[in-house]
Amino acid sequence: FRSGGIMVWGMTMSDGEIVVEKLEGKVDSSKYVSLLKYRVKPRLISKYPNNNFLFQQDNCKIHVSKETTKYLKSAKINTFEWPSMSPDMNIQENIWQLISEIVYDQKQFNDIDLLWEEVKKAVDKINSTKKDMIKNIYSKYNSRLLKVIDNKGKDIPY
Repeated sequence: FRSGGIMVWGMTMSDGEIVVEKLEGKVDSSKYVSLLKYRVKPRLISKYPNNNFLFQQDNCKIHVSKETTKYLKSAKINTFEWPSMSPDMNIQENIWQLISEIVYDQKQFNDIDLLWEEVKKAVDKINSTKKDMIKNIYSKYNSRLLKVIDNKGKDIPY
């Protein structure tokens, strides 16, 4: 995108639902904590009232900052510890690929707002037609982690 792009944050739930947010400007720990506080926590509490979930992030600086870590602990959002230099086993990476395939299917964009609209349409399409596929990815997650351990940390194909 010559004139820039958009930054999108995403979360995929174990029931197959995808949630995306368009992020404006530079995202620092304070902005990220606001996202967690006002968008993530309410959704997690409504879906998992018994706090029966693990919230997975990668080791991006804002995800592991003191401010974010403090907030997650105070909000009682249980996180999945992710060692640095580990294979990327974050399910969200599969979801980004799926969204990208739909958004960029023989299309190019010259307008940021149009691109964002296409991202939202792709997410709506996946949420309405591919939830079972996403649930399947979740159901195989533990066995994939065990394969990575057996493979001594080396990447394994999907």
